[in-house]
Order: sequence, then structure tokens, then C-alpha cells
Amino acid sequence: MFSQRLFKTMQICLLLLIPCHCFASADLEIWPVTVSWSTQKRTPTVWLRNVGKNSVSLQIRLLKWSQRNNQNIYSDQDQAYAIPTFINLQSRQELPIRIYGETASGSIEQAYRIVIDQLPELNIAPHQQQSAIDIRMQYILPFFVYEQGMSSKLLPDINGFPREKHHIQWSLNADGLAIKNRSQTHMKITSVTLRCSGVTCFQQSTPVSYVLPGADITLPLSIPATQRNKATELIINNSQPGEEHFRKE
Repeated sequence: MFSQRLFKTMQICLLLLIPCHCFASADLEIWPVTVSWSTQKRTPTVWLRNVGKNSVSLQIRLLKWSQRNNQNIYSDQDQAYAIPTFINLQSRQELPIRIYGETASGSIEQAYRIVIDQLPELNIAPHQQQSAIDIRMQYILPFFVYEQGMSSKLLPDINGFPREKHHIQWSLNADGLAIKNRSQTHMKITSVTLRCSGVTCFQQSTPVSYVLPGADITLPLSIPATQRNKATELIINNSQPGEEHFRKE
């Protein structure tokens, strides 16, 4: 049975890094971009607003998220759920989606995906010979759970980056940057900088990427062989929120 108690701490953030306070398509706005909760605060909430002219039907699901063989793996689960799971938003209407789940003890962050499917609708206009399916959008939000046993010093800051000083193993190859995350929380990566003998020799912004606890992920980067061989330091998110430095072991 589910218990409608809060998770000990939760964080919801969007898959994409966007310089605004919501995620919007032509018809739907989703916010906030990054929020974390503790047990003293209200039930975690994601707001949806229909900014289009027509009503829209949505399905909300929560999937377990893991990473294996350099791939994101999504699977059904019964630890967390959203209420409501189906909604119909009229034009200019906004509604909250609240997240509930079982409380548990653990020292490793748990990762989920909130999947919001904009359901297709039958077009039954009289002038059409057959019904036609209107294809809609899908929105995916990372969702991180921090259970009993997690130190508050590790939890995300206001920008959504865990405060933990991550322990990783990293290497460079022809495919890019390989990272093994041996920490309790995920790494959120928006840029990669390499230093060769104290001098910056490679720097590149990346699409927002995540390396979950215990996962091995290779970020596809075109790093020249000279820099790969000479790099002595890796900087994640240089001069940005979530900046971390790692010396070559």
C-alpha cells in the first residue's frame, strides 16, 4: 500500500536547461524548473498550464530511471505516483500535479522520470472521410528522491545541483569523456573543461547530462588526441553552478 506521506526530500527539474522559470511548448507550460522539498514542506507539486486555444488531455506517469551500458533505462515501479494521473486542461486553465510515495531508509539517491504525455484526440470533423489521429507532445522531467539516511549536506542547492563533493573516476578516449560516478547523488553536467599542466586546453558546453549514482556514462565529445593525452584536470560546469574539479588519478 502506498502511504501518502512526503518523501524525505525530493527534487524535480527539467531535462533541458532553460533560462526561464518554466518549460513551454506551443500549448503547455510546466513549472517550476527546479524545486526541492523536505518533510517540513508541502507535498511536491508540478504545475501545468494550457496556453493554447483548445483543451488538452494529459496522462502523467512516474518511471524508475537507471543507467546501464551507457543507456538510460526506464521501467515501471510502485514506489511513487502522481495525482491525478489523467487530466483535461481547458484553454488558459492551470492545475497542480502532486507527487506521493512510500517513505523508506536509504543512503543513495533514487532517480525517476516524470512523463507527461499529451494524449491524441480523434478528429471527427464532418468533412473528413475518416477519423484522424492528432499527434501530441511528450514532456520528461528528472525526479530525484532523497530518503531517510541521506545527509542534508548532500542535497541539492537552489540551482538543483547536489552539494556532495562527488567521487568519480574519469578517462578520455576517442568517444569522449568516460565518467564512473561512485557517489551518493547524481552529477548534472552542462559543460566540460580540461586543463593541461594548469592551462585550459579544451572547453565545451554540453546538453544537460546526468550521471546517476553507480553509473558509468560516456559523454560524446570530440576531444583532439593531443588534449586527451595531456589533460591533467577535469572541470565540470566551469564558472557555473555545480562547478567541480577532478585531478587525473
